[in-house]
Amino acid sequence: MKEQLKIRTKKFAHECIKLTQHLPNHYLGNHIKGQLIRCSTSVAANY
Repeated sequence: MKEQLKIRTKKFAHECIKLTQHLPNHYLGNHIKGQLIRCSTSVAANY
């Protein structure tokens, strides 16, 4: 169970990073990209 959750959190972070590639490149889009990447990768890093 623990390993499955670890794999799922890494996959979630990877999918969020891929999602940010489709956001527009302007101030608000870049801010949202940064926030999404930081919060999604911190879940995987802190588990």
